[in-house]
Amino acid sequence: MIKEALQYIVGLSAPVVQEIGTETYSDKPLHRVDFTPLAEPIQLSTLESLVDYIKSNVDNIGPTWGDSMFIHVLSPTKVKMYTTLNNNREREYIAEVTANVPEFGFNRWIDHESFCIALQSKFLPNEDRGLLLKFAGTVESGKSLNFKNTSGAPMYIFLYCDQAAYTVTAYVYGEPLPEGITYKPRGDVVETTDPPETVTTENPNWPLGYKQKEASARKGYKSNVYLDKYVNGVLDESASVLLYTDRYDAKAEKVIIGTGDPSLPKPTD
Repeated sequence: MIKEALQYIVGLSAPVVQEIGTETYSDKPLHRVDFTPLAEPIQLSTLESLVDYIKSNVDNIGPTWGDSMFIHVLSPTKVKMYTTLNNNREREYIAEVTANVPEFGFNRWIDHESFCIALQSKFLPNEDRGLLLKFAGTVESGKSLNFKNTSGAPMYIFLYCDQAAYTVTAYVYGEPLPEGITYKPRGDVVETTDPPETVTTENPNWPLGYKQKEASARKGYKSNVYLDKYVNGVLDESASVLLYTDRYDAKAEKVIIGTGDPSLPKPTD
């Protein structure tokens, strides 16, 4: 206890620093105390603004201060500028450039007004954008699919129902066709499968030998749907486009047979 008390008292005294030869010694551990304030980085959005900031010397660091800086490219949309190491071996973080890249919300719902604004502000003007804007401008707000044809030419709508994904895809064709050009959809069955074996279910509450068909058998099909182009009524096979491929699964016949006492009454509809 006395030893610890003496060590505490000795520790309260000022450190003794002594130079021996070219070396400096101390009877206590010493820690360097230093405070070098660092600036908050300025936030920019373009590389041109970063160049202007460097040239302007607005922070009055010196005419050649850019010689002691370097640019760190973190990603295609983010760049940072740092100083070289100071006396404390620290780098000062001067500026950051974060690009404002236009984004479009694909694969999710977007309201009608935002969709039209995004088309005009984030896509270059071309024929496809014009058609989309013309169609979007006729769609009423809300969940209704009603629209008005204001193009002055016939519009053709082709609907594809995906029963597995519970979705309906609509193709709208509204450009005036050249003279003699027409399009027609065509279905082509490329594969046929036979129905599975009949599924039989026994019902002991029905009289023995009584049979009732619950579902009919159905063959399965794999079909391709094409959009064919006709020139003056003649099919242009080189211009046919495959729209989608669909499958219709084969279904087995389902039958219920009675296995009960023959005296049991037959079921009534």
